[in-house]
Amino acid sequence: MIFALKRFKAIVYGTQIIIMTDHKPLLALLKGTHLADRLLRWSIELLEYNVKIVYLSGKAKVVADALSRGGCPMTETSDKGTKELLRILNALQEKSDDTEVINQENWLNHLKNSDEGWGELIHLLESGAKEGKVKIKGIEGCVLVEDYVIIGQTLRNAENPECNRKVVPESVILAPKVNGFFWPKMIVTMEKCVKGCPKCICTNDHPKLTAPLKPYETSRPLEIVAVDLIDVELSVQENRYILSIIDLFTKYGAAIPIPDKKAETVVKAFIDRWALVEGRIPEVLLSDQAKEFVNSHFEELVKMLNIKHITTKGNNSRTNGCVERFNKTIMLIMKKKKQQSP
Repeated sequence: MIFALKRFKAIVYGTQIIIMTDHKPLLALLKGTHLADRLLRWSIELLEYNVKIVYLSGKAKVVADALSRGGCPMTETSDKGTKELLRILNALQEKSDDTEVINQENWLNHLKNSDEGWGELIHLLESGAKEGKVKIKGIEGCVLVEDYVIIGQTLRNAENPECNRKVVPESVILAPKVNGFFWPKMIVTMEKCVKGCPKCICTNDHPKLTAPLKPYETSRPLEIVAVDLIDVELSVQENRYILSIIDLFTKYGAAIPIPDKKAETVVKAFIDRWALVEGRIPEVLLSDQAKEFVNSHFEELVKMLNIKHITTKGNNSRTNGCVERFNKTIMLIMKKKKQQSP
């Protein structure tokens, strides 16, 4: 608690601070009772602030408890790719005109008749040979003989009913040896097929090519403060807009409801709720080029408080991303509150 007050002294100094804790002995800091030396020093430091300590039971602090704990470790399943590939093979067998392509009884016959060289390898193994060289189409160098299911060219040419492509799921690409399937240049083939699926190319969301932005660099509180307006529904108090203000260094923000977006209303809300009443006068004020921020009233405000006012480029919210992200948080909170209300 003392560390947090020292850390955010420039933000919270002079304002009403309510500290909620499940540690009941902290209530004695403000009651003037006999304290130990260290607690007495803390009590003296608390006198600088307008602090009110409220005791809450442990069950009532579920948010703080959840934030102080880590999440569950991620678990990975090794048989996901195998199950997915078997599902695709079964679908191929149902949709293929030549159902014997995937029939296990004729599987060796198809490999023997293929032009990839598997027939010669099968003949050597059936004859009991333990040594020899066989040239397999698409394989350069030596290959270790393991217990794999060889997928021949005929099977790979079968159509996939889901993607209308000669494709195997991308999850299989990650662990070919675990899956127990093999063919020459298997990973390269699957990557090309997955990335070349026409339906995926047409329907998937592709990343937009946007130039990177240079972030604003701050080294102290209130060095740069960003402001923006949010248009929300008319409230019971007849407020339609929210003036969102956030410090780019500490990420301390405020959401101020206002009835309209006139220049006088915005300036008054900024002065009463941020600048003068709570002593948060920034060095630089960042806003967009909207009329409620670029006008004679705002010019008089920044001149009177000795604030440097800078604006972002038009129609580009990314240049004021910190306050835009704060706006999203505000809207999500309001949406949850609205759903919970009767």
